[in-house]
Amino acid sequence: MLIELQNLRNHLEWADTAVLDAMRSAPEWPVAAAREFAHVLASEEGWLSRLEGRPARVALWPDLDAAALQALAAELHTAYLCHLDALTPADLHRMV
Repeated sequence: MLIELQNLRNHLEWADTAVLDAMRSAPEWPVAAAREFAHVLASEEGWLSRLEGRPARVALWPDLDAAALQALAAELHTAYLCHLDALTPADLHRMV
């Protein structure tokens, strides 16, 4: 089960990076897409906060520029990796 969660995290990192790259390569900054993507990243952080039993640190609809989106995505990728590395077999069956 842990390997599947790690594979999902890897896919999430790939997808977030692909979205950021596509937005950065657009002829002009896609404001609407950036707003939606900020919400996606905020949701990722919200789920991590639930898994870790702490309050969310990011508003659900944050207003983030390209640099802030990149920083949040990188922070989340590292945080999820650390979270998964710390899981015990019992944690995999815990209700969230």
